[in-house]
Amino acid sequence: TRQKQPLNAEQIAPYSAIVAADTSRQLRPGNAGIFSRQRTLTVSNITQKISAQIAGLGVGWLPTHQIQDALASGRLVRLQVSPPRSPVTLCMARWENHGGKAAEWFWQHCSTPGYFAQWLDPLRSDV
Repeated sequence: TRQKQPLNAEQIAPYSAIVAADTSRQLRPGNAGIFSRQRTLTVSNITQKISAQIAGLGVGWLPTHQIQDALASGRLVRLQVSPPRSPVTLCMARWENHGGKAAEWFWQHCSTPGYFAQWLDPLRSDV
C-alpha cells in the first residue's frame, strides 16, 4: 500500500476480511482481528485464506511461518495496523490420568513456554 502506516480501521474497513470458518460446536463464534463495519469472506481453512489473500480478495491476519515464501516473493505484503491486534488468549485443559505416553508427550510439547507464539504473534520475525 502507498498509504502511511500504521493503517487505521477506517483505511482497512473497505477491504473484505478473509476469515477461516470456525469449526467449534461449543463456543460462540469469534471475530479476532476484524474491524467494525468490515465485510467478511469466509473460507474453509487457513490454506484457502492464504490463497484468497494472495489473489487480492481481501485482508487478514496470517501465521508468519506459513507465508514466509509469499512475503519474500512479494505475493503478500505485511502491513502495520493501529491499534495493533489484541492478544489471543489460549487455554489448554486435560483430564488427569487419562491418556498414555503419546498424550503425555503432546501435553508436555504444547506446554513448552512460547510454543504457540509463532502462531499467535503476527509480528514476530524470529520464526
